[in-house]
Amino acid sequence: MKKLLLLLFVTTLFNVNAQYSSYYKVDVNSYSKVNVDANVKVDKTIKTIDYGALARANAERERNKINLLKINNEKEREAMTAIAINPSVAIDYGETMQVRVPQDVRKIVKDGYGWGYKSFIWWIRMPHKSLFKGVKSDKPGFKFENISDEGISTVIQLGGQHNVENRIKKYKCSKQENSSGCEEKNNFLKQVKSKNNLKEYVLKKRNLEGNVKDDIFYHKVVVGKATVQGAEGFKVTSVIEDDFEKAIIQDFYSSDGTIVILASSKVSADKNVLFEDIEGRNYYLTPIIEKVISSAFFTKPKL
Repeated sequence: MKKLLLLLFVTTLFNVNAQYSSYYKVDVNSYSKVNVDANVKVDKTIKTIDYGALARANAERERNKINLLKINNEKEREAMTAIAINPSVAIDYGETMQVRVPQDVRKIVKDGYGWGYKSFIWWIRMPHKSLFKGVKSDKPGFKFENISDEGISTVIQLGGQHNVENRIKKYKCSKQENSSGCEEKNNFLKQVKSKNNLKEYVLKKRNLEGNVKDDIFYHKVVVGKATVQGAEGFKVTSVIEDDFEKAIIQDFYSSDGTIVILASSKVSADKNVLFEDIEGRNYYLTPIIEKVISSAFFTKPKL
């Protein structure tokens, strides 16, 4: 009976994981040649990713696309060519946006208390429009998107700064359209407001690797430090897959014990797109993603 249960468990586990890509799996070529000392030799070959080659391929595709365009402005062509070679310079060819909250965001939020402030100024260095375009955000903040010719979407989401205690006190969730989502966000902000709690929260994310949560399989989870809209913080990179898409998500968090700052990026495509292509796009664009997220900052906060 025990053997049958074990077989069923192993079979179920195999069937669950079989639907997902094997791109990140370790290839184990083992053989048991037992000698007189009873030693067993196991060879492991880990599939490596040539990120440099993937980035160069992306740069070449971008240059080819520019050559096909009819661009009368030679300076514009030079800018686009430089960005294709090195996407991180897109921020140098872009513009700096000064956003007065809440005056300039009335269409998104009624007041600044969704962030816990009466008002503040949000400075954002926008990448050149040839690489990322501003699109409507489905949550308070700003969103930029790039879609490659291969159908790979890259999104940068700036979520703003949150004065946690003031938001909870003055932003009434009961009056919001999505009151349950508002309460859920409040609980999250309270959870990570403490520096130590945020660090613990981020490190626990590593436990998702190799597991399924909410119908999402986590191939890989990597945690590191990052600059988040002018503040020291953390970055969690998750390589995920569900029934519909594959994605690489980078979540950025910062907290000083009072203010929590959030941002994220997502590189995604349909299931039929290879992870190798998604990895290449992510590696190619991560320098500009990190520049946009790190260079934003806030001034003149009023509670």
